Amino acid sequence: MPVVTGEEGTPFVIVPEGTFVNAKVVSIVENEFEYGEKTINNLKWKFEITEPGPFEGYFVWDQTSPKFTIDPASKLYEWATAILGRTFDIGEQFDTDHLINQKCKIMIGHKKPDAEGKVWMRVDEVLGRTGPNADTVFG
Repeated sequence: MPVVTGEEGTPFVIVPEGTFVNAKVVSIVENEFEYGEKTINNLKWKFEITEPGPFEGYFVWDQTSPKFTIDPASKLYEWATAILGRTFDIGEQFDTDHLINQKCKIMIGHKKPDAEGKVWMRVDEVLGRTGPNADTVFG
C-alpha cells in the first residue's frame, strides 16, 4: 500500500475570466441526474488547456444539452461546427467521438461561487481552427 506524506500545496490559480486559451477536447460523456421531480440529460465536456504557460494542463469542464438543433442552433451544434469547421444538414447524424482530441480555442468564464466560496471555471465560447479568424486565433 502506498505511504504518502502531507505537504503544503501551492494555491490553485484560476484562469482569468474572458481569457482565450488553446485547448483540446478530452472527453464528452452522457450524464443523467435528478433535479427535483425531473430527470435531466446532458453531455459533460472535458477540455484540457494546451497553451504553453501557467495554465497548461488545467482541465475545464462544461456541459451542453444533447439536443443537436440547427435552427436555432444549440450549444452542442455551435461547439461541434466551430471545432470541426463544418455545418450539418437537418437529419444528418453526428458522433461526438469525432470531437475527441480535436484542437480548439476556448474562452474561460467563471461560475458563481459555490456554498464554500469556490469559483469554478466554465467554457463561455468555443472557436475552431478553421474559418475567417483562424489565423488571428491560432497564428
